[in-house]
Amino acid sequence: MVTPLKASLFQDTQLDEVRAGVRTLTDEVPFLLLPLRLETRFMRLDRPAREADFGRLEALMQQMAIVTVELLRAPATEADQPDYLDKIRVRANHAHDLFTDLGKPTRRHKVMLQELVNGINRAGTARLLPANFTAATAEALTATTQAITALTKAITEVETIPEADTDTLRNYVDSFRAVHDRLKNLAEGKIPYTNPRNKRDLYRFLTGVLNDTARHYQLQTEAADRIRRIDRPQLNRVLALHTGITTQVSRLPDAIATLHADANWVAFVTQFQGRAQTELPPLFIHFEEEITPKLRYFGGVSTIRAEELYFSGVQLLIQTEQVQQQPFTKFTQVKKAREKLAQRAQQLSDQTARAVV
Repeated sequence: MVTPLKASLFQDTQLDEVRAGVRTLTDEVPFLLLPLRLETRFMRLDRPAREADFGRLEALMQQMAIVTVELLRAPATEADQPDYLDKIRVRANHAHDLFTDLGKPTRRHKVMLQELVNGINRAGTARLLPANFTAATAEALTATTQAITALTKAITEVETIPEADTDTLRNYVDSFRAVHDRLKNLAEGKIPYTNPRNKRDLYRFLTGVLNDTARHYQLQTEAADRIRRIDRPQLNRVLALHTGITTQVSRLPDAIATLHADANWVAFVTQFQGRAQTELPPLFIHFEEEITPKLRYFGGVSTIRAEELYFSGVQLLIQTEQVQQQPFTKFTQVKKAREKLAQRAQQLSDQTARAVV
């Protein structure tokens, strides 16, 4: 017996809207239904599929800052000692769990986390002294110290992964360098195929160079859309390489014209020169008029990463707590501490004025 399908399987509000829209169409115009082919491709990645996203990193930095602040707040009485140690141990273990779930950090993220964990250890060295606690809390003190040590060890020994946007920019610059160097070698007479009796490989090679150059510039709109920031030296390098590419393309026909003298070769060079003069200049102009202004914009915008901005805020919080807990004995010490706080606050204010990427 065949079990009938449930009607609820076909109930979908979005599909109902489509069906209602179809009913209003005229029958005079037929529908053309085309097959859709889906493919699944598998590939190896040099990094985890999920990088350390900002949400997890933010939560970890926040938790580590709380650990530092709690360490700076020494218990007022012996009765508060067990709760004080338990609170720090629980938060340190929570930070360790967040770090484990984070995945491999980038080198820049690791530097931030190392600075925060160093702050935890500095505060711990000053606060978690056996002499500061009663014998009854010795076990809790040991567990708290071990939790901080485990967090420190995990952050110190973790391997890092490359920056995603750094790789994007590096690959972008390298793509221009590859095209430029290939054309430059040809224009200087460095031809890989010189056998006069078999020029088939040479025809194919030179045609491929022209096609690859055109393809490189055809993909510029898509490539530039992936860029959100570019340093001034990188921008200048790209523009210099582009200028070099246009120069080498103009020199290339003359450079290859003298390789052979037969009629077939002369015809190929004429065709090659025609393509170089008609297909590539519009692509160069598109890059100069459409892509270059966008690159210049990103190169001129002062940016800051979201995690760097958050890290500065966390550092200001910790420094403020340090000042509050510091047993000052002289007014000059208070004045100096306030000046440092003001400098940190001004730094954070300046950073908030920059574009967050």
